[in-house]
Amino acid sequence: MNFRQALLRAVLAAVAAMLVFAGPSFGVSAAPQGAHSLRNFTRSAPVAKPSAAQRAAVKALHAKVTWNAYGTPSTLMRPGGFLSKATAGKSASSAARWWLAKHRGLFRLDNVRSLTVLADSKLTGSTGHAVTFQQSLGGLKVVNGSGMITVTLRPAKTNRWKVGFVSSTAIGAAKLRGTVKLTAAQAFVHAASNAGFKSASMLNVKGQKVARGWINLRVGGLPDVQRLRLGSFAIGRTAVPAYETILLDRSTADPAAFRVIVNARTGAVLARTSLVDYFSTAKTTSKAKSTLAVQTFNFSGEVPGTEGACDVKQGPYTVGPGVRALDGFAAATIPTKTRRGDAGSETETGACQASGTARIAAVDAAAPVANAAQSAQRARCASSNAPSSSESSPSIRSEAQKRARAHSCPPEAYIEESDVCRVI
Repeated sequence: MNFRQALLRAVLAAVAAMLVFAGPSFGVSAAPQGAHSLRNFTRSAPVAKPSAAQRAAVKALHAKVTWNAYGTPSTLMRPGGFLSKATAGKSASSAARWWLAKHRGLFRLDNVRSLTVLADSKLTGSTGHAVTFQQSLGGLKVVNGSGMITVTLRPAKTNRWKVGFVSSTAIGAAKLRGTVKLTAAQAFVHAASNAGFKSASMLNVKGQKVARGWINLRVGGLPDVQRLRLGSFAIGRTAVPAYETILLDRSTADPAAFRVIVNARTGAVLARTSLVDYFSTAKTTSKAKSTLAVQTFNFSGEVPGTEGACDVKQGPYTVGPGVRALDGFAAATIPTKTRRGDAGSETETGACQASGTARIAAVDAAAPVANAAQSAQRARCASSNAPSSSESSPSIRSEAQKRARAHSCPPEAYIEESDVCRVI
């Protein structure tokens, strides 16, 4: 088993454990928007396309790649092998940096001096490492989740490493334009005003303290500390200094929390993201009065013991207003038998677990009602044909794998290396 396979199996095993313990049922849930449901947005340039040189670099690595909006690799891997088998480095982070320096053109970087090690995490149960770098522009770290590069690698021999997989939101070389002209308090006022906070006034800023890279503001009318830090924000191939602002107000029945990126030169809002997730039975105080409770529908049944069999259709399920997506889960318990004794008698010894998931999305509430039963049917059908996890029944597992290949899964949904049938 190679490094990529081991990593994939570890991730999928964790997911499978969560699915099996959930029990043999199918649930539909959704979280409608609440009172502070301002639209999330990010200012961005048109999607950049990779250059011919970048595509040639991928071909030289015999790799497969997906591209992000900045025209740099979102994922990079070599199927069945490694991107490199002998990258030099005394540590995982130094080897990862050396590899990125060698292939900096692929990530549109002029150099790797602007990359700071954010984390060097050793993978559980293996000798592998995942090293994450954060990009800086003009000496300011990129905010809003972009500018990250993660390299996974494992030791080969003394001071040599094998590079298995790379993922990134790398921006590439972008020039920082302008200087900081706003204070943290002024940036807070711009951010709070954009988010609809009533305390959006310089007169309400009562105090300021710096701790662990964050500027903490005490603001009248808000019981919670408001936090800011200075960084950079890229729009295409240019960047500006910007404040990342964390706004929080828990003084009302409907709490509000936002991440707002403010241009540190002009005060323009560059991005806004709500940080509130609703998971309660309460109702909002807004005019819409949307029910915030997650709605869950369960069922159980039996699948006939025939090839490609499915349970009867379930539903329909009625969902509330504002519901835009449904999540589904199904699990099945399959009795197994093994032969015991010289006489060849069969004795039931246990059960193996199989599970499947499904997701459907809809524009309005009418479509989920119509498609909930179909989603349940699909997940249940996947469960009945999913590979067994019982180590005592290899014949059942291999037969289930054949069924997944032949009947249960389209090619893009079947993960051969991990014997997993994934419903998408």
